[in-house]
Amino acid sequence: MEYEKSVPVAGDAGRAMETVVAALTLFGFRVAGKREAEVELLGPGMYSSKQNPLVGASRVVVRAESGRLAIHAEFDAVRRLIRTVGLVILGMAVLFLVLFGFVLPIESPIVRFVVPVLPFAGWPFLLPWMRRHFAQRTARALDALAENAGTR
Repeated sequence: MEYEKSVPVAGDAGRAMETVVAALTLFGFRVAGKREAEVELLGPGMYSSKQNPLVGASRVVVRAESGRLAIHAEFDAVRRLIRTVGLVILGMAVLFLVLFGFVLPIESPIVRFVVPVLPFAGWPFLLPWMRRHFAQRTARALDALAENAGTR
């Protein structure tokens, strides 16, 4: 689990758990398992940074335990999004290298092999930052959801 949060509940913990489940199902989460005081939800996946940050969680387990609401989540959806973006960037870099480095008749080896991949030089630094940023957004959204459900 990448995320864990436990908040005190003012009132019925089961009702707070139902509030969290209702909020997550609005964003496409589906209930994968339900027990007396625990619900497991699976996320729809993250396909864009414009989506609600909650969809960055791929699996969420919500527990109502003795006056507390506990949320555990995994951020695999964020990892998959970053991996996909990285593969697209790598594919474009290889395409540019093949197109400009081998197909077009350019004499200078610097222009042939360095200039085509130069626009992609910053991505190895940008992708880890994006992953942290999306994970933090998802964690903040889950924090807010837990706090709001606990005060109902």
